[in-house]
Amino acid sequence: MSSELPTVVATKPPKTRTRLIIYLIAAIVLALVVIVVVINIVHRLPETGSENGVDSSEQDSTQMVIIASTTGMDQQSTSESSSSSSSLDEDHTDSDNTSLIQVTVTDSAVSTTQYPTVSENNMTNEQQSTTLESIVGESTTPTEDTVTELISETECGKTCSVSVVETIPRGIWFADPVYTKNAFESWAELLGTAKSEIDIFAYKMNLRGKELRYDVDNSTFEGRELYNIMEEQAKSGILIKLIDCRPPTNPANVYDADEMERLGLIQRQGLDMNTLNGGMGGIQHSKTFIVDDRHLFVGSMNFEWKSFSQKLEIGLEFHDCPCIAQDASRLFDQVFNSLAGKEKLEMVDFPKHQIGNSTFQFLASPSFLLNSSHSWDLEALLNLIYEADDFVDIAVMQYFPSWIYFKNREFFSQIDNAIRMSLSRGIRFRILISGDEKEEQKLMFSYLHSLSVLHSPAEKRNIQVKYILIPQTAQEAYKDRKMHAKFMLSESRTLIGSSNYAPEYFYKSTGTAVVVNEAPHYGEINRQLKQVFERYWSSAYTQNLQKFGESKGFIPKTSKPSNPFSGWFGFDHIGVFNEKYTATGFLYEKDHDEDNLILDPIIYI
Repeated sequence: MSSELPTVVATKPPKTRTRLIIYLIAAIVLALVVIVVVINIVHRLPETGSENGVDSSEQDSTQMVIIASTTGMDQQSTSESSSSSSSLDEDHTDSDNTSLIQVTVTDSAVSTTQYPTVSENNMTNEQQSTTLESIVGESTTPTEDTVTELISETECGKTCSVSVVETIPRGIWFADPVYTKNAFESWAELLGTAKSEIDIFAYKMNLRGKELRYDVDNSTFEGRELYNIMEEQAKSGILIKLIDCRPPTNPANVYDADEMERLGLIQRQGLDMNTLNGGMGGIQHSKTFIVDDRHLFVGSMNFEWKSFSQKLEIGLEFHDCPCIAQDASRLFDQVFNSLAGKEKLEMVDFPKHQIGNSTFQFLASPSFLLNSSHSWDLEALLNLIYEADDFVDIAVMQYFPSWIYFKNREFFSQIDNAIRMSLSRGIRFRILISGDEKEEQKLMFSYLHSLSVLHSPAEKRNIQVKYILIPQTAQEAYKDRKMHAKFMLSESRTLIGSSNYAPEYFYKSTGTAVVVNEAPHYGEINRQLKQVFERYWSSAYTQNLQKFGESKGFIPKTSKPSNPFSGWFGFDHIGVFNEKYTATGFLYEKDHDEDNLILDPIIYI
């Protein structure tokens, strides 16, 4: 046996593990390179999974995308593609161009992204058109008004509150409680809130009642307080601008305006609608004021002491609602600046604004101030009647289907025809008119009587007419106590304004209004106004058309039958079903809607 050890041959270690590590590192590097290339390619392609840079996962919660200019002036647009982005001049600082902000409103937050400025000099007309379409669509151009509207719309939805405002004359008591805001308190709050500017459309400016020698019952208290607030605001540096009626229909109407102008407390422009209409009449009849372009009041109240203590008035207060306040402000600025000779009068339009569950739109008259009839209060009024599905309730100081301030008094059929045509399709109408002392009352009574004769429940034509009278003694005639409110409502729309329902107010005179669209029978504004109307309608201060005509001598009074047995075959003549008078002063009459008898007190004036 040999003692030598076996020979061991040395071999090289295997290379498998080393190569595997190298391959893995190379693969990782290659993958990173591919990812970087893909990312760059994706960023250079148009975005299809998102809109305006908003990730598709966020679109479900996105409510509104707004393109806004940081200066509020000229709007430019930016494209979502890199080809359009390449035309942006990043070093451009020309103040004529503005950078764009995209505001994305989600359920939980508001985020903003600022885009570079678009230089008009670096873009062709076709490129500019393409970038506009990429943001707002093929047929829409983002004008200054559109952008401002969209911004305000978002802000309105967060801050805006709307209140029904009412004046109930002193000494008047309604049995049915209805929550409304007191007009004096509303005005004091809004005027006292001003931080920079108050703009006023006023038919009258006489808050202190300087025409009165004695104010024995302090009827001017509220008006004097409001004047003091305005005076203090003006002295503190708040700019107050006024557009009022020129010439005034009564010298007393402008006592306070003259005083404030003399003291340098206001900037004032008088609007002579007769001259503007080429000698065809008309007055400045708008009753609206705007505070800081954020707060707005629209209604029937004049800047007069009577509007806060003597008259039934109605209005809407918009608190922290810049969207609709700025609509009224645009109209005011156009008229004021044109009267001051600063610029040519241009027509305006007013969009609809969604505030909560309701849609609001500011309206005006006459139509020649407007770009579109859709902003005209007459068109909104007619549409309310024609598009009603159930009922229309009307409360207005005057109703005239004719020109009443012109010699020939031509017939004006638009509102009257709307009522008659809607009545024929089953819409129920109730019309409440002010029973104040006016020489035109007989003519108005004739028109209303011609409507009332159409009432026929058997043929499903239901229309009732009443007058409301605010009591006052002969010694108090100077207080002019009456219903001065002007509003109309259906089951889904409400219109509150400054115009009586006669053609002069819509065609020759200025007026302002607001129309509210809500869910049928569920709108909050509509519900409140419905309650206000019901309270007026069923109160002790109303008379039906027949009794009002008798009390005024427009129709002969119904006399008591001389023979109590002469009417067995005509029950209405013996007082069984239609008692014409009683010792207690109450009147029994047949209800127009039902066969049940109702009790309706006679009002003696």
